[in-house]
Amino acid sequence: MSNLLHTLKGLATTELISAASKSLGESEEGVTKALGGILPSILNGLLHSNSSSHSMNGDLLSHAGNNTNITEDLIGSLTPGNSNAQSIGMGTHFLNGLFGDKVTDISNLISNFSGIKSSSSNALLGIGGSLIASFLGNKMASEGLNFGGILNWIGGHKNEIESALPTGFSNLMHDDVAASAYAENTVASIVSNNNDQVAGGMRWLMPLLLLGLLGVGIFVWLKGCNNELKQEKIAFNEAGNSISSAADSAANAISNTTDSAATSLATPTSTGKLDAAGNWIATKGAAIKIKLANGTELDATKGSLEDRLYQFITDPAAQPGKDIWFNFEDLLFDSGKSKLKDTAVTQLQNTVAILKAYPAVIVKLGGYTDNTGDSLTNVKLSESRAKAVYNQMISKGLTASSFDAKAYEGYGPLFPVAENTTLEGRGQNRRISISVRAK
Repeated sequence: MSNLLHTLKGLATTELISAASKSLGESEEGVTKALGGILPSILNGLLHSNSSSHSMNGDLLSHAGNNTNITEDLIGSLTPGNSNAQSIGMGTHFLNGLFGDKVTDISNLISNFSGIKSSSSNALLGIGGSLIASFLGNKMASEGLNFGGILNWIGGHKNEIESALPTGFSNLMHDDVAASAYAENTVASIVSNNNDQVAGGMRWLMPLLLLGLLGVGIFVWLKGCNNELKQEKIAFNEAGNSISSAADSAANAISNTTDSAATSLATPTSTGKLDAAGNWIATKGAAIKIKLANGTELDATKGSLEDRLYQFITDPAAQPGKDIWFNFEDLLFDSGKSKLKDTAVTQLQNTVAILKAYPAVIVKLGGYTDNTGDSLTNVKLSESRAKAVYNQMISKGLTASSFDAKAYEGYGPLFPVAENTTLEGRGQNRRISISVRAK
């Protein structure tokens, strides 16, 4: 495996280091050391960026990849009398999207790490961001990678990146979320011990609330001996509001966990409902029979994956392509895992039977997640789930000749089919799809 950081440091040529040194009034040694800390910090931030930023970061990298002379442009931006700082501005925009209000803290960390001024480290962060964005954008374009693909590639260099991080960087990135993460993990561990997660969560929460309210009631009754009724009401209301606020916080912690089982009043984008584990269960249509070209007859339902796939394959006017995708309804997984649930068996068998009956059909599998959680983790999870489906189809008698050259791919939160702002929408976005590439 090539040394990613060595390649990136090669883009920071001696000419660029010299120009930055003169422009910022820093030693070349200080600039070099600062960039040595900046490059792995940005890559690490990219690996662990929130999945909701995938689309934005992918677009930015694609745009940055159009610039094949980034080093020369950056030198020009640093040259006295040259007011064109667009190249550095691109890197700054990239960093703001990755780190938000942490950019200042990272700048101070790099300043202490390298012994340069904070204002200088801030400018060098922009330079480092521009170098990385352009390099990754070029790789995406030249190798036909999407953002999930580039994250997977960077993930292969994870150990190299983490070993080069400046001291204190990891703590800086995680300190402010430690308390909330602890609260969410605590609630999740309580809830996960019950199959009905919502009911389990409320069984824990309601006794606590009732005990709290009872305690407040007793307190008010005792206080009534020495206080006026108006004062008692004020004390009761304030305490009740405090408990209500605590209940809201606990409920929010439950609903914010990945694959949460909480329900929402929002209208889903397709017919169905969430089960207790947060999986989207599509409403089944009327029972139908599908008779294949080889005489095999399948039991299915109207509008199901089998029905839609069969209709597309047998329709002479339907044209296959990379944009033709059909979503499975019954392929479900445990939260954070790639092992298929038993509900998948029938639909997988039917799909295999359809593809066997029409051997000219070539397909590709895609795995998807919602936009919560870590970017790299979501991409890897979606790919491992797509791979699990592929392996199951092969084990049921399908051959590799029925699949595209790249039989499966994980796209993480890219290409959502519903809004990620509701639990129903996120449930629908966690899915496996099949694309018809030829027939």
